[in-house]
Amino acid sequence: KLGEISDKVQQRGANYTGPRPDPNRVREELEKYSLGSIKMMGTFRMGGGSGGELWALILAPDGVVHRVQKNNYLGMNHGKIAGISEQRVELKEIVPDGPGRWQERDSFLSLTQ
Repeated sequence: KLGEISDKVQQRGANYTGPRPDPNRVREELEKYSLGSIKMMGTFRMGGGSGGELWALILAPDGVVHRVQKNNYLGMNHGKIAGISEQRVELKEIVPDGPGRWQERDSFLSLTQ
């Protein structure tokens, strides 16, 4: 009976075309922490002048400050940074939505006051 159930789940997963995490992507340092445990400390521009790219400074629970930019990953839900402003880091997370299914969710980290 259990084998039948897992076969059905696998079949449903095989036909699934929605968002899903990339199993081969190398995990980044800040992905081992929950979003609630990390803090945005500020931003800075890299590349000189006002045309430089905005980076965020993220404080991990171990006390280490990390620099992140667009397309880096944060948190435990495959949170890819979609954008950075002076006040927040915008994320697209991929969260489980039933067996073998996933959904995208917008999330963010605000500047710590």
